[in-house]
Amino acid sequence: MNNYVNFKEKDITDVGEKDKKMSRADKIFIGCVAVFMLINYIVTDICFEMFTPNISLAEYIGCGVVAFIILTYYCVKYIGLRRVITYVNIIIGTFFLSVLLGVNLYGTKLLYYAATGNTITTRMDINNVKKIMSKRSFIGSYIFAEYDHKELRFESSRVNYYALKNEHSMLVDIGKAGTNNYYITRVHWQINQKADARKQYWAYWFNKALVAVGIVAGIIVVLVAAIFLKEKLGIKKPNFFTRLSPLQTILLVFGAIVVFMVLAVLIAYSYMLIRYGRIGRY
Repeated sequence: MNNYVNFKEKDITDVGEKDKKMSRADKIFIGCVAVFMLINYIVTDICFEMFTPNISLAEYIGCGVVAFIILTYYCVKYIGLRRVITYVNIIIGTFFLSVLLGVNLYGTKLLYYAATGNTITTRMDINNVKKIMSKRSFIGSYIFAEYDHKELRFESSRVNYYALKNEHSMLVDIGKAGTNNYYITRVHWQINQKADARKQYWAYWFNKALVAVGIVAGIIVVLVAAIFLKEKLGIKKPNFFTRLSPLQTILLVFGAIVVFMVLAVLIAYSYMLIRYGRIGRY
């Protein structure tokens, strides 16, 4: 009697190489891309007072093609060709990655032209100044100004919002990056204009921090009250690590971490309110 075991040969296009760890070359490539994006963002934020983040349709398409190629390679290699999740990841990932590549593309263009080009000093009329809001958070500002016979929308910092919201013009050093972008490396501020803006900015966030402190204090009061009631009900000397429920333990640890972070932020705010030092565009 022949004992044979029937088995189906593994189809790599169906299941992918999901059991295979990512190769060192792939890890290095992804790590280099992530580090480049981070450095590009930080350096762009430090070097420019404001800039126009314009990206043409052709540039977006180019970023989309690059993102599609990269994601297709990794998804097919590590997930498989015949899985629905592969195509979901490619479609959704292409959209988000193309946006990230686009942001880094205009940042790279700005840095290149700022390093190789020239700026001119001119006075620009300001048409409007608006806050950039994201989920009710104040993350930046838009400065609408006249230059080169057209209205430009510059992206700027929160501090510059307070510095320019009541101004009608500004004296700047401005340069052109390609055909559709402009950058400002310096604004010639009046005496104490930027310092007063920093006062308003830090006062705004100090008030926000007080709200956060109130919320954290409320959580701590609730936790302390819960422990006190447990002791009154007969549980003497409760051990935080054995008597509390997992949820209470998580809340207690989370509350302690938040308190530490809030205190650190308040110390930094106090320092900035006293010193009014400059960090990047702030």
